[in-house]
Amino acid sequence: MSKEEETVEIKASCLCKASRFQWKVPKSYLPFKGRLCHCDSCQKSHGALATFHLRIRFAATLAILEPLVRHKGSCIESFFCRTCGSVMGHTDDDVGTRSPAVPSSAHWTMSTGVIEEPEALIDFYSHIYVLPTKDGGASDWLKTIKGKKLLMNILSEGQGEFPDGWQKMMKRRPCDTSTPTIRARCCCGGVDMTIKRPASSKSSNEEGPPWWRAKSSPDKWLAVNCACSNCRISSGCDIMAWAYVSSDCITFSLEADKSTITIYESSLGAKRGFCGKCGATAWMTGGTGPENVTAVSVGLLEDCSGSRAENWLEWETNIFFAEDAAHKTLMDALSRGLREWADEKKNDSKVREQMEEGKDEQAADDDLTKNMEKKELQKTHCAEVEASNSPGNEEDVVKAKKENTVEKELAENMASVRIKEEDT
Repeated sequence: MSKEEETVEIKASCLCKASRFQWKVPKSYLPFKGRLCHCDSCQKSHGALATFHLRIRFAATLAILEPLVRHKGSCIESFFCRTCGSVMGHTDDDVGTRSPAVPSSAHWTMSTGVIEEPEALIDFYSHIYVLPTKDGGASDWLKTIKGKKLLMNILSEGQGEFPDGWQKMMKRRPCDTSTPTIRARCCCGGVDMTIKRPASSKSSNEEGPPWWRAKSSPDKWLAVNCACSNCRISSGCDIMAWAYVSSDCITFSLEADKSTITIYESSLGAKRGFCGKCGATAWMTGGTGPENVTAVSVGLLEDCSGSRAENWLEWETNIFFAEDAAHKTLMDALSRGLREWADEKKNDSKVREQMEEGKDEQAADDDLTKNMEKKELQKTHCAEVEASNSPGNEEDVVKAKKENTVEKELAENMASVRIKEEDT
């Protein structure tokens, strides 16, 4: 008789604990392979900048899914808690036609944020659907984990990978960066918000903007990544991206009777709004957050520049409540990646400034050369006029022309030296 294989029990639950998953898998199956998905469907159904999930054999019956709300989107069917909005996962299969149990060939895509003690269960190894982000989204923050490079899939796995720095190689359509408003919508459109830019960067005490406002860009809102347990479980993602927006700068486009917003109080004074139809996390107010400020889910923003919405947001590089992260290895890699990304952006900004300064200096050199040539013509003309009036002064004309030639060569040499200095 063969020895029975050792198993590991996996537990998962929503934020309010009304929905619970529990099953056993052979220990040899571990670790599960986790992925970050950046497709529009996942962003809009979770509200996150990227979703964290793993694809496993579907081991649950329909009875386990019964308490959850199901929403069939364009690409996926998601399942979330009707009370707290936690997105437990989704499937590409139409499980509603498979009763009483789902065949073993079906797959369940589980949200890693709702899994208990994921550190020993999950290794993240790839990004998928990076192309739709336009700017790389969260993939720019998580390129390696413990020195191992994550796959950067253009779309689904097996459909090609992006090289490093691919964003700089892409030709983008013109993007209007001066728009006064930006739209935020969930997957089904039941949550629809319009957000205005900040009116001023000064606070009431005139000591500069408050901590939740962008420091270097007065026309942008501050964006943060949070790893607290409530944000993680409610969104189903190991990290949740928020944009802090003054509440008076948000307009809800739908009337109350048409909106699908459902509110859940996750802790004392902290209210979380999610779509009651598709499950997307939409916003949060109260709790430890500032008054009269709403944290809006970045995954719902629609900015032509890309998923990070950098036309509108200035990103904080420190992760909020990183110490509460369930997957420490993942969070350490994200923290390091964020710092490296911020340093790279600073370096790119310096290079652009130097290039602009170079252009200005070149323009100044061009102006100097033109002025010298103009003076040369004027002097030559005056000398010729004087010579024509005084026939005995031909030698003076020749001397003036030589002096003008020397001045011209001097101007050209100055421009040449400056160019060589820039090259070195």
